[in-house]
Amino acid sequence: AALVGAAQGVFSYGIGAAAGAIGASVASATSSAAWGVAAQAGFQMLAHGTLSGVSSELRKEGSFWSGFASGAVASLVSSATAGLCVKLGASEAWTKAAMIAAGGLAGGVSSSMAGGEFIDGLCNGLICAGLNHALHWVADGREKLVKTTVLPDLQVRKQQVSAFAM
Repeated sequence: AALVGAAQGVFSYGIGAAAGAIGASVASATSSAAWGVAAQAGFQMLAHGTLSGVSSELRKEGSFWSGFASGAVASLVSSATAGLCVKLGASEAWTKAAMIAAGGLAGGVSSSMAGGEFIDGLCNGLICAGLNHALHWVADGREKLVKTTVLPDLQVRKQQVSAFAM
């Protein structure tokens, strides 16, 4: 079980790297930051759901579907929590803590709702939120973000801002 969990953590980080590239490509191709964010979040949800589902099956600690639910929902909730914290002007430490706590809790609740065990979903959610979302927040230097605004005439304006001062 420990080996499967370690592998899940490594793959989880890789999902974030791939999702970032997908989001940037879609945003560039459509000239829309919103489509880029939607593509990134959608890919992350499906990929984390699949990874958590396979991990749950391999650990014999739940079904594929309870694992899928915990990974997908934890990914969505972690991303949404980060966005909310940024909008509210939370500190970097609070943002990362909130992302991890919300992702873990969402993973546990969604696993339970899908017929699995809360603790298994909690573990999947913590791996997703901590070893992907929060770790990429640090590794990618998200304390400095580029805020992209699509103006009414479809021009794209980019401005470097502090994520925690937005």
